Amino acid sequence: SRPANADGEWAAAPEPEARPQSQAATEDYSEAIKAGIQQVQMVDRSFNMGEFTDGARAAFEMILQAFSAGDRDTLSSLLSKDVYGNFETAIKAREAEGHTLETSLVGFKSVDPVSVEVEDNRAFITLRFVSEQGFVLKKDDGSVIDTSGAQIDEVVDVWTFDRNLRSTDPTWTLIATDSEDD
Repeated sequence: SRPANADGEWAAAPEPEARPQSQAATEDYSEAIKAGIQQVQMVDRSFNMGEFTDGARAAFEMILQAFSAGDRDTLSSLLSKDVYGNFETAIKAREAEGHTLETSLVGFKSVDPVSVEVEDNRAFITLRFVSEQGFVLKKDDGSVIDTSGAQIDEVVDVWTFDRNLRSTDPTWTLIATDSEDD
């Protein structure tokens, strides 16, 4: 963990490390994951798990930053209605208190598939993200309210994405989020 200074800024943060390569070889996956990938590829021959994981990393960053900034347009384009509702409730509560959230995603330690399933031409892929991130909650005047997150810590999130494999729209939607406690 790296503490923040008195202003809630992360002191001399090093440049984020290069992202780890996605597991490109399917032999690295469990039999259940391999079977799920094959099911997806039976409907969408262009599906590549490594490319999906890279896209999910990018979506994770976009969603984290959009949540921090209160960017509802970005969130609504990437989240299911239920997940969006949960995010919007948290944003509204923060705004009602006159607070701002600054989030720092230093990088990913790993992004690994938990499950890959196909049901009625819909793919459901759950990934476990292990990242290093921190946050600082501030009042509108810039004074720090909560410094408990003002250090870089390992955070484990489990997110599920879905997509209609018959659709020409390549966008995956975040349909469920969960966190693992240390």
